[in-house]
This record gives sequence, C-alpha cells and structure tokens, in this order.
Amino acid sequence: MAYEGPDNFLTADELADILGLTAGRVRQLVKLGMPRTGRGEYGLRACVRWLLEYWRDKAMGTGAGSSLEESKRRKMAAEAGLKETRLQQDRGDLVPKAELWAMLEVIAVPFKTSMRSAGTKLAGRCEGRTKAQIKSEIDAEHDAILEDLAATVLTLRKAKKAPDPRAR
Repeated sequence: MAYEGPDNFLTADELADILGLTAGRVRQLVKLGMPRTGRGEYGLRACVRWLLEYWRDKAMGTGAGSSLEESKRRKMAAEAGLKETRLQQDRGDLVPKAELWAMLEVIAVPFKTSMRSAGTKLAGRCEGRTKAQIKSEIDAEHDAILEDLAATVLTLRKAKKAPDPRAR
C-alpha cells in the first residue's frame, strides 16, 4: 500500500541535494513535467515518484521525457540532413541515381568489352615473341583501353553529365 501521509515540501536546492542533482537540473525536469506545488516549492514524494517514472520511461524508450527528446533530436538531424542534401544539389555535387546508373553503363559496358576482347587481340600478335615483347604488347593494349575510358569520361563531363572531381 502506498504511503499517504503528509508530503515534505522542499526548495529546489533542498530537493536537488536529496536527489543528487543540481538546482538547474531540477528546473529542467520541471519543464519536462515534474510537479511542483508552488513557485520554488516541491513535494518530495510527488517528485520522487515522477522522477522514477521518468527514468523508467527513458530507459525503456517510452514516456514523455525520452520520446519527446528523441523526437526533437531526430527532427533536428533530419532537417540538417535535408538542408545539406539541398546544398549539395544546388552546388551540383549530387547526381540523380538514374543519371548515375546511365553514366556507369556508358562507361562500364565498353570498358568490359575492351577488357574481355584484349586477350583475343593479343593472342594473335604475341605468337613467337619474347616475354619483353609480349609485355610491351599487353601494356600497349591496356593503355589503349584506358585512353578510351578516359575519353568516354571526358565526353560525359563536357556534356555536363559528370562532375569533374578536380574542380573543387
């Protein structure tokens, strides 16, 4: 059975001392809903009950204290993220996903085809050659593939479909 006797009324400093808090923290808790009986007067029993419920709810992720604070924190983080995204879009730092996939396809498909056909091209040219000559042929073929890749990227940049990472 709950104690129903008279409550002890305390000042913020006295309540803070009993609870191991600061008077400033007591005032913060009042803003979150901790009861007080009058200006600067707190009922010990009522405050202890409220504080136990507040801490329980906060630990469980429920109740006014934790969910309100968590909601505010999430809202602020979401708003900041949205502002950052808009800023990046305005600066041209973000590319829409569909456009990115289209650019990757323009780059990757010819690159893959060139890399896969390199062996066939080189097989006929390297027969009867020395290791040094074969290495030279492989290097030349790789250089040609990379030059084609660079030319494709440059073409995309000129079409303003790909940002230049060096232009920062």
